[in-house]
Amino acid sequence: MALRAISTVCAIGLSLLMSSCRTQGTATKVTTLSKDPQFNPRVFQRVLVIGVFPVEERRQMFEKTFARKLKTYAAQPIPSYKLLPTIGAIDRAQIEAVVRDQKMDAVFITRLINTTTIQIEMPGYTTEVPPTPLDGAVSYFKMGKKEVYTPGYQVEHTVAILETRIFESRTGVCVWTCRSDTLISGYLDDLIADFVAAMIHALSGSATDTPVNP
Repeated sequence: MALRAISTVCAIGLSLLMSSCRTQGTATKVTTLSKDPQFNPRVFQRVLVIGVFPVEERRQMFEKTFARKLKTYAAQPIPSYKLLPTIGAIDRAQIEAVVRDQKMDAVFITRLINTTTIQIEMPGYTTEVPPTPLDGAVSYFKMGKKEVYTPGYQVEHTVAILETRIFESRTGVCVWTCRSDTLISGYLDDLIADFVAAMIHALSGSATDTPVNP
């Protein structure tokens, strides 16, 4: 089975991707999408979901979230952590054995390709400050006001470039590939949910039949 996507585990970058920073807002954007013309995700019944993450707790959280959302298309999406050991210790032969023994129809694999940084320009703004008695009786009774200007600044963010691939078990062929950029910002569970939602949305464009679990 041609599962080359599992061969490289980028531990440092993936640890960065799945870290939990205390700022709000996450964003995942699909950058490229390619698929076999005959591919339809709703024909799969049993799907193995693999997240190539070096931290086991984060891997489990990712796989459980992805598997739960995939129930729209597959009757039995199964997180790989239930069947495979720590991701850094497994190889292709082990995955093939699980796929064969568990009669999987497909394998979904997500891995990190690269990370980059971007500069986001935050514009300056003016805040109107109402008067108080401390400003003096004149300004208070005349309802004077103050304006305070906050200058603009730059914020640097890390962007993770990820690749999600779907392999058909019967042929071992990759039938769907999606690359995406994820802005690293937000709580861990929000970051995962945002990425999974983007993948499911991209996957919906490949489906033509009625969901198995509407």
